[in-house]
Amino acid sequence: MASSRYATASSPYTSLLKSFTRSRNIAEGRVLHDHLIRESSERDAILMNHLVEFYGKCGLSDEAFYGFSRIFAKNVFSWTIMITSCVQHNQGQLGLQLLRQMEVEGVMADDFTYSSILGAFTAPENLDQGKFIHACIVSGGFDHGAILSTALCSMYGKCGCIELARDAFDAMPCHDSASWNSMIAAYAHHGHEKEALRLYYRMWNDGVRPTDMTFTAILRACSSPHALEQGRDIHSHILDGGFGSDVVKTALVSMYGNCGSLEEAQRAFQAVARYDIVSVNAMLGAYIQNDRGKDAVQLFGQIWERRLQPTGITYATALSACSLLGAIAEGKVIHVMVIEEGLESINVVGTAVVSMYGKCGAVLEAEHVFGLASERNIVSWNAMMTVYVEQGEEESALRLYEEMQNQCVGYDDVTLISVLKACSLIGSSNICNKIHFDILCAGYESVPSV
Repeated sequence: MASSRYATASSPYTSLLKSFTRSRNIAEGRVLHDHLIRESSERDAILMNHLVEFYGKCGLSDEAFYGFSRIFAKNVFSWTIMITSCVQHNQGQLGLQLLRQMEVEGVMADDFTYSSILGAFTAPENLDQGKFIHACIVSGGFDHGAILSTALCSMYGKCGCIELARDAFDAMPCHDSASWNSMIAAYAHHGHEKEALRLYYRMWNDGVRPTDMTFTAILRACSSPHALEQGRDIHSHILDGGFGSDVVKTALVSMYGNCGSLEEAQRAFQAVARYDIVSVNAMLGAYIQNDRGKDAVQLFGQIWERRLQPTGITYATALSACSLLGAIAEGKVIHVMVIEEGLESINVVGTAVVSMYGKCGAVLEAEHVFGLASERNIVSWNAMMTVYVEQGEEESALRLYEEMQNQCVGYDDVTLISVLKACSLIGSSNICNKIHFDILCAGYESVPSV
């Protein structure tokens, strides 16, 4: 029985909860929680804090919030672990509400609290909120130690504000691997490959030991053919330093694939000790990057033999392989799988379905899937417009462009190149001139070359 399995003092309970948290042992953790309820141990705030942490790290956000609500005297640790759980489960706005409620209840946030909430701001549209939290940190007189400074650097980098990310990085009195990783990742993510490489070599020369995160970030900065030699140099660092994790090997697969060196990508993939869906996705992507659709379809067919669960990215990449091959029959089979898995509403998957039908000449099917999409971003609109242009339906492409403007979708270079191609094929100088005017009014210094 549960009551005989656990000691009655809170410290053994705490040790057990920490153990269950490390092992993500949900079943045993729930048994212990039931026992705590029967023993009225939910009054122990320290114990309940660890219970909330257990549920949060196990991905059970509802249970974490329930446990949090049962804590009578919440301290800063209570609030921080609940905010951390919210951020880790993409509930950043709830985390922000908790931070405000925490202040209302007179509990002062600390550097761990602020570093946790900063993790909720991961896109340009979150920049103002991130700046607000930064202002709170400054007004609160917090010392910008490694934890807060690294969180600020990461937040600004993810929000696309590279200069402020670098300011936060440069303000640190000393740098650990986490701070180097944050800044390198920010540069790599936003296309500043030279700066990322410069910082990586500085880190290496300063004697700071890289981590898996370092290599996944810097290899991303080497993911184009002109950076292949730098990628190979970093690969030699990985081998010399004994960094042989499957995470790093998977990053090598992606890097070599994007650089056009398929043989090296295959060797990196074969070196993976234990395949997971991430490594398989990386190899699928490498095949697509190098126009090897047949190999991609073959690898996709092996996923179930490896007892792996495909993700949206897996299906999207397999559909791209069908597009390369013009294999509409195989594409339809994968489309059925997508529907059965309930993944069609995911933008990247729905867009891949549209593109596959379009590349195979099935415009009506592409229109049908596009029309069913619950959410569309500029990539999905561009995919449908490309289908029209490639299949000689230029007037449909221009109508779609007008619809995009009416719905305030905006446009990018891909949109403009497609619509200008449609204009040139129709031979209508009036429409072409109007679109040229729209482009220049939107702030483009020149019209993208078709």
